Amino acid sequence: MGLPTPKLLVVEDDPKTARSLVAGLQAQGFSAYPAQRGDDALDGAALMAIAGIFFFKEPASALRLLGIVLALAGLSLLRSPATS
Repeated sequence: MGLPTPKLLVVEDDPKTARSLVAGLQAQGFSAYPAQRGDDALDGAALMAIAGIFFFKEPASALRLLGIVLALAGLSLLRSPATS
């Protein structure tokens, strides 16, 4: 059994640049996914980590779980109404 395909999250606000980066990374054998905003990136990071544990049977290490918690905490901060 070979190594799993590396998964990358490309965060770039310019759609043309993001598509180009994703295409180049995929051509090199990576699984690359675009995100245009910070909250999209945090969503993607949390989902990739969760999918890795549940669907790809990657170990649920303390660092992976911490990453999920921090990504979800960041999402809640980004989505909460701004206070003055």
